[in-house]
Formats: sequence, C-alpha cells, structure tokens
Amino acid sequence: MDEPSIEPKHSIATKNTVTSNIAEASSGTLLVLLAENLPESNVYRSWLIIVAPTLSVFITWVLKKIDNYFKNKKIKTLQTKLKAEIDKTLADPNSCLSTQDKEKLEQYRSEIEMLSVENMRKRLQSISIID
Repeated sequence: MDEPSIEPKHSIATKNTVTSNIAEASSGTLLVLLAENLPESNVYRSWLIIVAPTLSVFITWVLKKIDNYFKNKKIKTLQTKLKAEIDKTLADPNSCLSTQDKEKLEQYRSEIEMLSVENMRKRLQSISIID
C-alpha cells in the first residue's frame, strides 16, 4: 500500500508569478488610464503617467508580502493542529492503532518538525544570513 505523500502536487511559485504579473499589469494600466482621463491642465496627470510603473511594482510587492504572511500563518496553524492531533491520537489509551501505525504517526510528527526547521533555514538563506 502506498504511503501518503506530503509533497505538493502543484507549483505555488507558478501561481504566485502569474497572479503578481496580472496585478502588476493591471495596477500600472489602471493608473495610466486614470491619468489619461484627467484634463491636460491637471498637474497630477504627467506625474501619474511617469510614476505608474514604479507604483505598480510597489503594489505587487505589497500584495506578495500580504499573500506570504497569510500563507505562512496558515501553514503554521495547520502544522500546529496536525501535531496536536497526532499527539492526541498517540496519547489515547483506548486507541486501536497497531504499533506500526503509532510508529508511522511518530514519523509524520518528526517530518512536520523537520519541515518547519527546513523552512526556517530557507528563510535565513533567502536573506543571506547563511551562505
């Protein structure tokens, strides 16, 4: 019997890239369209057209930060719930689990902890603390 895999079946990075590209293009285009609808005499018209690319990149950056924050929060919550459920199951004296099943649960708990440590290590690498 195959063991369940905890590896993702799709690429989150690809989805984030597509979403951020759409957001970036949409925000830049929207700013230019708004600026072009202003009267020629309006001082902000030329500034909005000039600043639109920079603002769209900034908006994209902010959206990515917000998205990453909520994804990380969801991951931590799910890890905590999963570890608690495993601990509860292992501590249950009335559990019908075999020794092999209990060992498998302990292995899953260990994998969750390793994933957590690995994610922290990757975060540190991404900010160039660890080379």
